[in-house]
Amino acid sequence: MKLIENVKFEAITSDLAAMENEYRLDARLEIYSCKAGTSDERKKEKSFKSSSSSSAPDKTTEWLGPPDSLLQHGTSPGAAAVGSQPDSGTQLCDTINKKTFWYLVATLNASYGMDGDFSDVQSQMFSREPSVQWVIDRINVNFTTVLGADFDRFKSYIWKTIDDSICLRDCVVYSFSPDPTYDPYASEHHLWKFWYLFYNAQLKRVCFFQCRAVKSGTDSSEWDEEEDLSMEEDAGYYSRTISTA
Repeated sequence: MKLIENVKFEAITSDLAAMENEYRLDARLEIYSCKAGTSDERKKEKSFKSSSSSSAPDKTTEWLGPPDSLLQHGTSPGAAAVGSQPDSGTQLCDTINKKTFWYLVATLNASYGMDGDFSDVQSQMFSREPSVQWVIDRINVNFTTVLGADFDRFKSYIWKTIDDSICLRDCVVYSFSPDPTYDPYASEHHLWKFWYLFYNAQLKRVCFFQCRAVKSGTDSSEWDEEEDLSMEEDAGYYSRTISTA
């Protein structure tokens, strides 16, 4: 995966950080090319696809976890993943081919570098969302919860910039819900956080949009968990979050 430099993306993340009020927003908005890179990268991709042990009937695919749109507020990713197995008697999850699965994992590795290694994540930590528009609406709800009318004046520019870079109408969107082992922010209390990967197979690009809202001016580890839950309920936040003990 190769990072495609985008000054507008960099400006958006800077602007979101500058719009701090009661909460601070730490956003990551990046776009990557899926085209083959160095010989070492190609070897890693080949090794990943050959060593990945699929539990799906078709050995070229992997099972995905249930999407955000199907989970009730407060459902933990761990519990959802168990219920998603094909022999559990619950609704079956979607599948993903190993090549696309590699693109998602490689994007996370490229984005976080030395701060996180996602090479061994389970495919059930990823989910395919029902539509691009559904994801856009969820993200807009999250940002409006924190920024109010300030975000209303900003959101059109954000989505136009992303659309210009990856052509949203041709994308499939995957969400990522890591367990604490793979979550760089697992020890951090938050109002909400999301990880979305917009994949355009025609352009061979992945746009990675990740953000979290953390109480301003305090050590996030000191933020009372009950207050966290109450704020989420008041805001009507429906996307998955990772609760920490």
